[in-house]
Parts: sequence; C-alpha cells; structure tokens
Amino acid sequence: MKVLINNGFIKEPVAATIGMFDGVHKGHRYILSHLKAQANKRNLKTAVITFSRHPQSVLHGYAEESLMTLDDRISAIGESGIDYVVVMDFTKELSLLTAQQFLQLLYKRYYVKLLITGYDHRFGHNRKETYNDYVKYGKEIGMDVVKCDEYTTGNEKISSSEIRRLITEGNVKTAAEMLQRPYKISGEVVDGFRNGRKIGFPTANIKTDRNIIIPSNGVYAVTVNLNDGDIKKGMLNIGIRPTFDNGKNRSVEVNIFDFSEKIYGKQIEIMFYDRIRNERKMQSLEELEKQLENDRITAKEILKNYQL
Repeated sequence: MKVLINNGFIKEPVAATIGMFDGVHKGHRYILSHLKAQANKRNLKTAVITFSRHPQSVLHGYAEESLMTLDDRISAIGESGIDYVVVMDFTKELSLLTAQQFLQLLYKRYYVKLLITGYDHRFGHNRKETYNDYVKYGKEIGMDVVKCDEYTTGNEKISSSEIRRLITEGNVKTAAEMLQRPYKISGEVVDGFRNGRKIGFPTANIKTDRNIIIPSNGVYAVTVNLNDGDIKKGMLNIGIRPTFDNGKNRSVEVNIFDFSEKIYGKQIEIMFYDRIRNERKMQSLEELEKQLENDRITAKEILKNYQL
C-alpha cells in the first residue's frame, strides 16, 4: 500500500472512496469491501481518501475526540487490501470548494475514475448539492459516482459517533463488536504515585494521546502489547484513585499480570475487552487489596473467553 500525505499524485486510474474512517468499523469495512468489488470489475486500483484532521476542527474550531490515531487509521485501512491511502489536510480553502470543484480536484490530482460514496455522504461548500448532482458533475469530467448501500445488521446502529458514545460510557465490549476488534489506546509509561506497589498490585501509569477517547472511570479487563510482540493480560483502572486521595487528576494505570520488569519510558498499547466495575472509594487499604484481588480473578475469567 502506498500512502500519500498532503502531496503527491496518483498517475493510474483508481476507484476511490472518501471519509474520516475514524475507527474503521464494520460499516467502514463494508464500504471498503464494496470499493474493492467495484474496482475489480473495472480493473482499477483502489484508493481511500481521508483527512489528517476532522473537518469540524477547521469549520467550527472544535472536533470530537477520535477513536484512533492517524497512523492506526492508515494501518487499519491497509488491512483491507487497499492500494493507496491519500491523507489530505482539510483546510479553510478546501472547505470553500463546491462539490463540482472538489470532484475536479480528485480527478486531476488522484485520477479518480470511480468514486464510491457512503449512502448519506455529502461534500462541497454548504453541502447543498444532492447525490444526483454528484453523478452529473462526475460524468462531465469522466468520473462515475456510485452510492454504496447503507450497512445494516438487524437493529444494530453502527457509526463512529455511536462507538464514541459507548466508549465514553465504558461499554467497551459492545464497542469492540462494532469495531470488530478491541478498542485500543496507547501511550508512554510514566512515573506515577506508586500506590499499587504498596499493596502488591504495581501499576504502569500511562500518558495517553489527549486527542483519543478514554473510556469512563472504572476497572477493565485488558491486554497489554509491549510493542515487542509480547502480549500480557492485565486489569486497568481509569480514575482519580479516591482511596488514596491523590487529587482530582484522572489517571490510566494498568496492573500487568505475571510481569515485574521496569518499562518506564516505553510506549505500550492497551486493548479493552470488558468493564469490571465502577471506580469507588474503599474504607481501608485492606478492603482495597481484597477488592483488587477479586478484580484480578474477574479479569482473568473474562480474558479466558478470548483467544489470546
């Protein structure tokens, strides 16, 4: 797969689709599958056109936190067997283009001969034009514009915003079903309060990407990728450590099972499988220690259900 970031041209005709693809969830994968099928019929290479930042951050100065980093988004799109990923910088100038001008840009710069749009995707300044307008503009420049059917499965509603809501509520299990993989965050292991070490549950304190959604406060069953192919099971707490009265700053701390190495300064990845309980204040360190032991048993039982 070839990645073009903010520059470059595609010199061979491609079938393309466009969008943020935040999370690269079931609905996105359905579009990518449709894109590949249509491209194969026409003997075209495939391209996904996405943006380095959400258009809302340019248009309104604010955008929701993301489900994944740009690098993870590119990697996940690549797993679908796409030939090109084009990362455009969404600018004020780009936002002022009409739908017709934008299609012309896609054709001239990336040689898009076939554009697959989502069932409700709209683009162009003020988004006044309809899908029929897109088809008309495309024909004028030699581009076919085809709408992809909506992805449906029973009553399940799948969208990036719905997955964000689930994660914000701590429902990482349902979110994982929509993503078709566990929700993941990553960050650097930094020095913390070292409270857990005092009661036999040492934790790695994670400094996370501030633009990525962090699940709600509570205890979770997780796995930890130490970025050297070594996957460990563990349990993770998100919250303010009320038993220790360490203040109001939110922390993300993981207790890695059967692991005692020092990993300060390392980048690690955390995969969420299920939520165990809410964070709550214990009346004593002994009560906390007993609760953490129960949490560890629960986490291990949860993780038994997955092929890890």
